[in-house]
Amino acid sequence: MNGHQHESQDRYGDEQVPGEVHDRLRAAAASARPSGPVAPVLRAAVRRRRRQRAAGAGVLASALVAGVVGVAVALPGGGQGVDPAAAPETSTSSPTRAPQGGAFTCSTESRVFGETPPIPDLEEQQRLVRSLSQGHFRRISAYAVRHAEPTALGVVALVIGSEQLARQSLTRLGVALVESYDASAADAGVDDHGQVQQVLQWQLEPVVREVQTATRGIPGDAGIALWQEAGAVLLQWKTPVPDEVQALAGSRDNGVEVIVEGVTYSRADVRDAQARLEAWLQGSGRRDDWSSAYGCADGSGLVVGMVPGAADEPGLAAEIEAAVGMPVLVVPEERPVEMLPQEDVER
Repeated sequence: MNGHQHESQDRYGDEQVPGEVHDRLRAAAASARPSGPVAPVLRAAVRRRRRQRAAGAGVLASALVAGVVGVAVALPGGGQGVDPAAAPETSTSSPTRAPQGGAFTCSTESRVFGETPPIPDLEEQQRLVRSLSQGHFRRISAYAVRHAEPTALGVVALVIGSEQLARQSLTRLGVALVESYDASAADAGVDDHGQVQQVLQWQLEPVVREVQTATRGIPGDAGIALWQEAGAVLLQWKTPVPDEVQALAGSRDNGVEVIVEGVTYSRADVRDAQARLEAWLQGSGRRDDWSSAYGCADGSGLVVGMVPGAADEPGLAAEIEAAVGMPVLVVPEERPVEMLPQEDVER
């Protein structure tokens, strides 16, 4: 897409990884042999990584959001695309794991994955999209509208031809964002909707940088994420949220909303809990039963993955809670599969 230079990165901020402690935890898990069939273990690892990237507190130690800033060059896409004038599917649920033993539970996936807020002026945007798909608005000599769809930031139009002339013309009609259509994106599995998501991401990035600059050095950070579907940046902060952090909430000139969400634990709290977990695993001899540890997406505690069987042990969550000093949700997860060098596989 024209004129945009981005580099791949999962997480903004000075601390992109959870530190030495979590590195040791992950290294210990990675050294394990799989305790189940390889394919299901790999699928579970993918799901676990997605949750780890999304969870608001400790997860941000490893990576928060798919598309969280720094920016992927291409967003996940594929499939058959979407009807540009159709109402987007709306969901308000966020995956929540049931606790073992019925005590503590928390969301294991960020709301930026599980919720699609409604677009207030959706009908108006749909009418505009339909008009762009008809007559001379769709194809004139200087440019053609290749794809358009409603979004939280207004109609996004992807054009072929002169982006400058298209922007001058289409913004007068009410189109919010105009960018060049990337015909090569399909080769990377990115459909038209995926390109629109990338355009939205470009609008969110400067706001994330602004927020990070304003909050640098203030204790209590629990995570920041791009929320393209909402046209928003979600900032989680340990309560009580400082006034200077809360003041960042609200809309920016480009329509991007900053949402400040108070949570119970910060990323630093989760890292401390991970350090205590490491000590408990070592002292209890349970390292071989452990698979992962990351913050709840809502910042309310720690998710600890234990191998099936061990995860169902009565009293295990309470024992770990006492050791780490925060609520714990124990979930059944296979240990990660060690990736062997290709030469070892071929032997």
